[in-house]
Amino acid sequence: MASKPTLFLILNRIVFILSLLTFTAAAYPPEYDSLVARAVVDSLDIDQFKAFDKGLADLGGREYGTQSNSQARQWLQNKLEDLGYNNIELQSNYQNVYCTKLGSISPDSMYIVSAHYDGMPVAEAANDDASGCALVLEGARVFANPLIKTHYSIRFILWNAEEKGLLGAKAYVDEREPYQGSAEPVWLGMIQHDMILYDHGLPPQPTQVAGTDIDVEYQANSQAAAKSLALAEELFDGCEAYASDYPADIGTRMSNTDSDPFKNYIAAVSIRENERLAEIGQGADPTWHTQYDEYDYFSDEDWLLGFNCVQMTIGTICRLAGVYDSTPVSIEIPHTNIQKQPVLSTIAKEIKIFDTLGRKIAEHHGSCNWLQYYKGLKNRKVLPAGLYIIQMIDTKDNSKYRFLQAVN
Repeated sequence: MASKPTLFLILNRIVFILSLLTFTAAAYPPEYDSLVARAVVDSLDIDQFKAFDKGLADLGGREYGTQSNSQARQWLQNKLEDLGYNNIELQSNYQNVYCTKLGSISPDSMYIVSAHYDGMPVAEAANDDASGCALVLEGARVFANPLIKTHYSIRFILWNAEEKGLLGAKAYVDEREPYQGSAEPVWLGMIQHDMILYDHGLPPQPTQVAGTDIDVEYQANSQAAAKSLALAEELFDGCEAYASDYPADIGTRMSNTDSDPFKNYIAAVSIRENERLAEIGQGADPTWHTQYDEYDYFSDEDWLLGFNCVQMTIGTICRLAGVYDSTPVSIEIPHTNIQKQPVLSTIAKEIKIFDTLGRKIAEHHGSCNWLQYYKGLKNRKVLPAGLYIIQMIDTKDNSKYRFLQAVN
């Protein structure tokens, strides 16, 4: 029979492992996660999203191997540099363009947010797929804020040669997949965006139909189907939480998209305006590979649908990658013999303190002065030096947050 100390150590190890599993599923307490993710989503800008789309559309069809394709590649590099990224890379003979928001805790694991920048030469390819590229660029823009940190890395990838048979994405998987965990970060999930502006029903109507939605597709018969479904469900929930106007729907037949080469390795999904096989393939989008795929063709409602895709993806990535705001808030904690009676603003009925990994360090139930509670923890060395998130719940069940830098 195991001795009590040994049993105690075993139980501690079990609790530790369970806590790691819990953290992997949700890096932050839900209330705090929603607070920071909402702030990031609120910083998204539909006009900037449209401007990114127009910048690519103005370069023309961008068919792989043409001058406009080379111009688009350089334009994307310049935009990412302007946003503040200094780790822009070109990958493979197909010259996929990518940059990485490095995670502050686990930079060697990453989520991929992607679209393809090549198009068909018949028009501007404003929807297929400048719209997806605009989403990726707008995501890269808000995450370029140095005060916004993530637990895991996020790689923003613009594929090339998609219209030639997913060649850029296939080359990435072939060249990088074997080196995960060494020269390549471990892949946690992949979200591809391909045509996100137009849902006018089938047959298509002159304007949006009542059932307009965002289609999130995964491949049900892939080797990573269970993980992909879980990622699709995260996006479904993220749409409900962060998209302002349109709901999401989950489909099981992901096809003809750059997430396809990833489907047997990791969670991989495709986000579109319509289901690829059942709707787009049956004529639901008259702009697909036609002369109508021009920036000026799309209505304000069409752009709003695309922007809802941006909100859904970026809000969900905030949750998955474990976003947190590293802005320190300096609050001077008064000495006990100076403040004998706490002021009203410091009273809470419940207090929780988390570190920046989302781990709960301490909590108190019952009316309490949170400043005095925090100071008491510091005096007892419960809180080592570092940044802490304090959640205070008032008598009306409203949550307020403070970021405090503990210095010992």
